Amino acid sequence: MKRLTLEYVRQQFAKEGYSLLSSVYLNSWTKIDFECLNKHRGQIRYEDFKQGYRCSKCAGTKKKTIEEVKEFFEQQGYELLSDEYVNSGGLLVYRCPKGHLGKISWGRFFSTGQRCAVCAGNSPQNIEYIRQQFEKMGIPYCPQLILMCTLNWIIDVPKDIVDK
Repeated sequence: MKRLTLEYVRQQFAKEGYSLLSSVYLNSWTKIDFECLNKHRGQIRYEDFKQGYRCSKCAGTKKKTIEEVKEFFEQQGYELLSDEYVNSGGLLVYRCPKGHLGKISWGRFFSTGQRCAVCAGNSPQNIEYIRQQFEKMGIPYCPQLILMCTLNWIIDVPKDIVDK
């Protein structure tokens, strides 16, 4: 395959109304700097550009800042207690309008509309609740079994966040 030149790549960006800002082009897998029609600046691999990807800010796919995430939680009546946002799959600690503490990913909160698991009736509050449910089903008390069953249910929120 013929190696692409910087000038060729610049022409391809220009056809879409984009300006190529990079002065060096290494290969189609290395990110290059650009400016879109709306004057947003970003980086993209030429391979992705060829596949139809464009400005992530215009597409609404640009990674959010913790401030943007916090603002959205507040608009929904929630208080975001986490101080760091890593990505859309990372868990964030929140307090719902009814005061329940929980963890949820940005992707689930924003894209799928999931909210407080306790309010939705999908999350037991504590180990005691689970023990009582086992008792109702006639399952004898076994701390190891209860622990195994609660690993994905218990909300492990650091004390310093609870005290916020």
